[in-house]
Formats: sequence, structure tokens, C-alpha cells
Amino acid sequence: FFFSSRRRHTRFLPVSWARRCVQETESNVKKCLEDMEQDFIKRTGRLLEMEYLLNERDKAIHRLEHERNQLRSSIKDFKNFFEEVESDLQQYQIDERKVLQRRDSSTHDLSSVSSMFVKKQNGGQDSDEDPLLADLSNQNKELQIKLDLLNAVMKENEIMKSGLSIVQHELVSGLTDKGTLSE
Repeated sequence: FFFSSRRRHTRFLPVSWARRCVQETESNVKKCLEDMEQDFIKRTGRLLEMEYLLNERDKAIHRLEHERNQLRSSIKDFKNFFEEVESDLQQYQIDERKVLQRRDSSTHDLSSVSSMFVKKQNGGQDSDEDPLLADLSNQNKELQIKLDLLNAVMKENEIMKSGLSIVQHELVSGLTDKGTLSE
């Protein structure tokens, strides 16, 4: 019985070819899996980086919104303070007018009492009128004290008025320098 060697070689040929194909396929699959794994790691890293950047952006936006709300609140407070300063200034102007009217009235009263006092002194009054002269003298002193007090109040009002004008000017210039007055 003779066996051909050709048959034996052809019998192992499909097996070796199949093994070679499987090995190539297996190596290709391993390479593809490694590439996919590397790509996945890169994409995951980029996604994590993007997620971190988005969180930082959200924090920055939240912080900016908080600061903007604080600025708006500060602007409202400055506007309210500015309005209060304006109303105080107007009230001081009204008070100043009242003080001027009182001063004028006191000056008129003082001049009338002084003229009466001078008339009494020049007229050579009797002893019965001496108490009237003393009373007029006391009234004259009281009116002079009131006039001095009114002048002091007027000076104080002028000082406060100039101080309020300075504060008002600084507030307006400070708000316009920051560009917040336009909002």
C-alpha cells in the first residue's frame, strides 16, 4: 500500500491556513481593541477635561452673577442715599429760609426795642419808668442772644449744605466713573 505524501500535505493545509487566519484576525482584533481602548481613554480624558472646564465656567458665571447682584444692590443703596442727601439738602434749604425769616424778624424786633430804649434814655424818664427801662434792656439782651444763636444756626446750615454738596458731587462722579449710573 502506498500513501501519497501529497495527500498528507493537503490534509494539514486547511488547518494551518485556518490557524494563520485566526491568528491574523486575533492580532487585528487585539490591535483594534488596543486602539479603541486608547481612543476611549483619550476621549474620556477630553470629556473629563471638558466637564471640569464647564464646571469652572458655571462657577465663574455664578460668581459674576453674584457680583453683578451685589453691584446692583450697591447702586440701589447709593441711589437711595443720594435721594436722602438731596431731600436733606432741600430740608436744610427750607430750614435756612426759616432761620433767615426769624433773623429778619428778630432784627426788626431788636431795632424797635433799641429805638424804644433810645427814646426812653433821651427823654429823661421818671423813676416810675425805670422798671420799664430795665425791662426793655433785658428784652434787648435776650433778642441779641437769639440773634446770635440764629446766626450760628445759619452758619452751621451753610457748612452742612456745602458738605452735602461735596458728598453729592463725589457720589455722582464716583458712579459715572464706574459707568454704573447709566444702568
